[in-house]
Amino acid sequence: MTERVLTPRNRGFLFLDSHPTGCRRLVDDMWQACPAPAEVPAGDGPVALVIGSSAGYGLAATLAGLRRAGIRGIAVSFEKAPTARRTATAGWYRTAATAGIARAAGRDLVFLNGDAFSDAMKDQVAELLERRFGGRLDYLVYSVAAPRRTDPDTGAAYASVLKPIGAANRTKTLVFDDQGAPEVREVETGPAEGDDVEQTVAVMGGVDWERWIDHLAGRGLLAEGFATAALSYIGSPLTAAIYRQGTIGAAKAHLEATARTLDERLAKTVGGRAVTSVNGAAVTQSSTAIPGIALYTGL
Repeated sequence: MTERVLTPRNRGFLFLDSHPTGCRRLVDDMWQACPAPAEVPAGDGPVALVIGSSAGYGLAATLAGLRRAGIRGIAVSFEKAPTARRTATAGWYRTAATAGIARAAGRDLVFLNGDAFSDAMKDQVAELLERRFGGRLDYLVYSVAAPRRTDPDTGAAYASVLKPIGAANRTKTLVFDDQGAPEVREVETGPAEGDDVEQTVAVMGGVDWERWIDHLAGRGLLAEGFATAALSYIGSPLTAAIYRQGTIGAAKAHLEATARTLDERLAKTVGGRAVTSVNGAAVTQSSTAIPGIALYTGL
């Protein structure tokens, strides 16, 4: 990116530009906040795959895995590079900072940028595991939040929505004007219509997580005792109507059902397990899509 002065530009409470130095500071702070164990495994630590490693829970899992478990392996995210007019996405700079930390720690962690929903990315990961990491995977962490997904088999495109089911929902949210002055406003979100629920489940449910497991198992890459976790969020009663009880809640229920199915299957095939991990509210680009979450996390 050419040298330029970055000034905050926002739409509502979401800033449109990102600052490389700020992103690096955020990653460094997370790294320092993660306590190191007395002993970290040597260079042949467990092989992990983190899908959605550039933000939120996935970034936290990547950093904690490096610091506490000495993981090596692959981290996948989907971020935009800088252009002459715009900065890169924040996740682009966070990934660069995480890669620097991995190198300094002597960890062989490969960072891939691309669509995790695609079979091309699954093939690329599988080939890397075979060629570079001895053809075995110990852990898979799935932390993907996305607005859209294309089915690799049918080419059908699905779009997820954050809507309540059955009735409109009113809540208070936080916005900022052009001068940065905050204001609390009440917003209303209309109920799901048509196939909104099915579309959201197709994007944010467990379909792609299971597809990753199927793909890697089909190549014989799951190590004995392999474990996988999908990182998730339920939300508080304040957001329940539009989140856990809304369209995204239907997707979360599907994710949890997928975990039960995968857990039974992995136990039989590799003595492994599958779980969902429910975590607290975090300020991320994905979480800002939830109406009212900016005010909730701010408070």
